[in-house]
Amino acid sequence: MYIVVSKWEVVPGHEDVIEEKGTRMVEIVTGWPEVEFFHNLRTEDGGVLAIIGYRSEGDYHRLFEPNGRFETAAKETGIENDATWKWSERGEPMNSPALR
Repeated sequence: MYIVVSKWEVVPGHEDVIEEKGTRMVEIVTGWPEVEFFHNLRTEDGGVLAIIGYRSEGDYHRLFEPNGRFETAAKETGIENDATWKWSERGEPMNSPALR
């Protein structure tokens, strides 16, 4: 498993729109066999943390190739019109109980 945590800053006034677009993005991404789970957390500062578990690091990199499935889904939902990616942390879980 390979987990990516990404911080997104929501454009002020777009909170309701990003909720709808985020839900659609989760629906699309969780339909991919390479994705084990996808959770969004609203942060104290009004941003969003996207936490996605992939089957492997290779699967993650294939999904994020230029013009790949993730980029296509982001364009389809228009999510980047309402939130700005700030940073991501990536890695494999360690000393964690099995995820289901």
